[in-house]
Amino acid sequence: MKITLQTLTPLWTGGVDQTCDRLHETGLIGSLRWWYEVLVRGLGGYACDPTGEDRCPDKDGNRCVACELFGCTGWARKFRL
Repeated sequence: MKITLQTLTPLWTGGVDQTCDRLHETGLIGSLRWWYEVLVRGLGGYACDPTGEDRCPDKDGNRCVACELFGCTGWARKFRL
């Protein structure tokens, strides 16, 4: 499935020098993941903290829904941007 999006306002995905000279894919994916985790947790689901000690995969090799979609160590993200 291919989806085309058009922004209504400028996207802030600035670089090191804090200028928005181009769209930084990593910043956009990070923002999407953050909002996805907010929705999952807000609806009572579980999303790991990818920067914490309890990140995915767990000792049994299971992954949370956010890691299933956006990827984690040893697991690729399920979409291309």
